[in-house]
Amino acid sequence: MFRADVAVQSLRPTLLATPLRPLAAITSGVLLIALVSSWRGAQTSDVLGAVVAGALAGGVALGLDDEGKSSLRSSPTDASARLAHRLFVLIPALLVAVGVLAVADRVLFVEQSARPSASALAALVATGVALEVWWSRRRPETAAQGSAVAVMVWVLAESLAPDVFLVHRLAEAWHTDVAVVIGVSMGIVIAGVAGRGA
Repeated sequence: MFRADVAVQSLRPTLLATPLRPLAAITSGVLLIALVSSWRGAQTSDVLGAVVAGALAGGVALGLDDEGKSSLRSSPTDASARLAHRLFVLIPALLVAVGVLAVADRVLFVEQSARPSASALAALVATGVALEVWWSRRRPETAAQGSAVAVMVWVLAESLAPDVFLVHRLAEAWHTDVAVVIGVSMGIVIAGVAGRGA
């Protein structure tokens, strides 16, 4: 049975253990790029919007790096509970980052470029989480970094191979087939944490 007091008590150690620096560094870097870009033009490029979405999703994946996993492996901590606690910290941080960048876009640029939708960003984040969960079953030490890189490669593949139909079709799935991507990602997450301890 879920108890609210247990969740509140676990929030502070989860906050301390969850790496928020990657997301903060990505947000700061994007703000700096936006500031420099605003001196050169009135509108950001469409590619930059997709790259920013991929970078933010990668930041969430990097935040899932769980250094306490090895020390808690012998305890009866459920993997799904640990994942839920870390996402409970990371998702609000992601929303703050998106809000800050949206305000900066409105302040710095006269014309707003086309940005990926909230659902497309959710698909990228879900993919990053799924990759991290599945990858950590075999190589937990590289799961977060590998997942972040994989999400960025997926975002960039659409620009890098626009003429190869199959590659282009798969590369654009995160913003054209959002429901499918989120559904598959959630299935991978559920399968990845099922029956696992810390």
